[in-house]
Amino acid sequence: MWKNSGWLAALCLVCLLESVQAAGWLGHLESRVQADNHYGEHDQFIQHWGEFSYEHNDNLQLGIAAAARVGIAGIEGQLQQAWLRKTWPHRKYSLLAGRFEQADLSGFYALDGARLEHQREQWSWRAYAGVRRQIEYFVAQTEKPDEPSHALLGLETEYKHKRLSARLGFEHHATNPSGDLFNLDINRQFDKLHLSTAASLDVHHHQIEHFLIRAQSAMDWSERPVHFTFSYETYQPLNPLLSFRQRFYRLYARGRQSGLSARAQYKTQKDDLWRVEGRKLWRDFGDSGYAVSIDWQSHKPQRWQSRLDCLTLADEKAINWFVALEKPLSSRHLATFSSVIQWKHSQLLKPNWATGASVNLKYKYQRDMFINFFAEYIAQTQMDNQYQLGIQIQYDFYAKRYRP
Repeated sequence: MWKNSGWLAALCLVCLLESVQAAGWLGHLESRVQADNHYGEHDQFIQHWGEFSYEHNDNLQLGIAAAARVGIAGIEGQLQQAWLRKTWPHRKYSLLAGRFEQADLSGFYALDGARLEHQREQWSWRAYAGVRRQIEYFVAQTEKPDEPSHALLGLETEYKHKRLSARLGFEHHATNPSGDLFNLDINRQFDKLHLSTAASLDVHHHQIEHFLIRAQSAMDWSERPVHFTFSYETYQPLNPLLSFRQRFYRLYARGRQSGLSARAQYKTQKDDLWRVEGRKLWRDFGDSGYAVSIDWQSHKPQRWQSRLDCLTLADEKAINWFVALEKPLSSRHLATFSSVIQWKHSQLLKPNWATGASVNLKYKYQRDMFINFFAEYIAQTQMDNQYQLGIQIQYDFYAKRYRP
């Protein structure tokens, strides 16, 4: 059955590629054959992912992104994007409908709905409505009718002028007005200083739910600039129900939480890049702690990268050291070798040592086709060892102008 499924998937890939080219589409297509044991059992699968777009008369665009997977669990399929955009250039309006990607203070998500936009010189606005989705590796999270953020309605306006940009937005949740939010985002550029701030105000509770401020600056040292970044972020969920936004919030924990970070970046005369970053996290409920990272990159004569991370979160402690080398073998071959060492300790796990290595060989078969061979293995003292190996084909196609 596995062999028949694999041949069927390969045949579907060829037919799909020929059809989209013949129809005048352009886009990107990836196919992967892989074996691993990442989820505690051995698995083999064939996976296809494609992103296609089509433009007609410069006023009508169509986009599709889909994935298919054939493995031990059977055949899985997922439609990640399917949208249609209509533009009226003279009136400077555009309408987008279907399933499309969108980003705001709620995060990055897919919206099943519609969005109307208008652009006029420095001013622009957009109105949107729909249901948010989060898609990760064939697992889709969709807002449900009993969640406080179901049936989203939003309105945003933005102003840009020289070194200043400001965006004001409002989100209304039709099934639960207590989840309504005002969003504000301001960016200001000075000579050697860039300031940005963002905030979300809960309309029902009259309290700030999310606040972020970031400052970026550059100072000359040994005739080369050193870039500094400082940021402070705080988040306090005000609704006892866990919303769609909170399920995917990167610092989510019950109660108020805040984070302070500082980063310095410096490029030497040999073009080596150094980054040092420190973070401090406070939580009302749960563990507080800090993290420190040191990153080094070198591009001559081959590309080296090394990163050291140290994390302490009460009883949770982890140290990671990662090293990678990217080296061209010929005009068509590129090799990447990576290794990692990790020490981790927690209340639920004894001190665990993990060491791993990976190799990736990339071959340029044609101008727009690449073939990757990859393999990795991770050995651990307190957990099961992991492996992964396979082959991946990437293809970019650019169709001729098509007029039906």
